[in-house]
Amino acid sequence: MKFASLGVVAFLCTTIGATASAGGRPDQVPFPGGYATSFMNYSLANRASGKPELAKIFANSTAQKSAGAGGALAPGSVLVMEIYQALRDEAGNPVIESDGVFKSGELTGIAVMQKRADWPAEYPAQERAGEWGFALYDAKGQPKANDLVCAGCHQPFAEQDFVISRPRLAAAIR
Repeated sequence: MKFASLGVVAFLCTTIGATASAGGRPDQVPFPGGYATSFMNYSLANRASGKPELAKIFANSTAQKSAGAGGALAPGSVLVMEIYQALRDEAGNPVIESDGVFKSGELTGIAVMQKRADWPAEYPAQERAGEWGFALYDAKGQPKANDLVCAGCHQPFAEQDFVISRPRLAAAIR
């Protein structure tokens, strides 16, 4: 079930990504320094992209409070996803733990989602998912070249406030 849903998400990202605008905007979505100690880590799972990657996801206090209240997350919510390559065995295959999650290898990127109600005109709606903006950073928090279509992957999740991991966040708050 876990892997079947990941395949659907990967298909949607690929299909929708072909028609949506580019991914992230570090000029609009800043890197939240200190997130690893000041945000709550609420998820560790295989990344929804379908690639052999592991995602460790964090939420700031605004996201935590509004997730606990139910409904959409409040403006000011910030989610951070550390992206790790899966560790590979001698044959080059991803190592999978007993729970089905990839064993963590190198940190290759840090994706940031920020929710705002007042995005400037230079960050057009087609590059966002609802009120969510996106940016991608390297392991040191510096902007990373980004040909991903973040908004395209998140747009099908409007019923979850465009947050793919929204059910996991709600469960972690309970």
